[in-house]
Amino acid sequence: METVLRNIITLSVTLHCPYDRAFEYLATPINQKEWAIHFFRDIEEIDGKTIAVLPFGKLPMHIKSDYKTGILDIHLGEGKPIHTRLIEIDSNTNVYNFTLARPKGMPDDVWKNKALPDMQDELNILKRILEEK
Repeated sequence: METVLRNIITLSVTLHCPYDRAFEYLATPINQKEWAIHFFRDIEEIDGKTIAVLPFGKLPMHIKSDYKTGILDIHLGEGKPIHTRLIEIDSNTNVYNFTLARPKGMPDDVWKNKALPDMQDELNILKRILEEK
């Protein structure tokens, strides 16, 4: 299921694993490089700070999370956060929502043929990782 608003899309993936496992994994910044392989080149921990290595350079990173509400907002540098949320359905079923905003100036074909398929691929990788643990 997806919700589309012009240049913003929310993609969802169902995760069959305990909420605690999914939340802890998603709230740990360094784990992003295991599943968000098209966006993160690496994530480094230097002097207690997390640095994301992206296709366009390095930015400080942190995840603002709230266990009770499932909010897992990814902050990169001074930009707006990437909004994500984990919703517990039952003891072994969760839905992870990831809202992707189209960067200004990104051509239509790159958005449709690269960014969106890459994000869906990453969510499938996340699903595999969490369901195999």
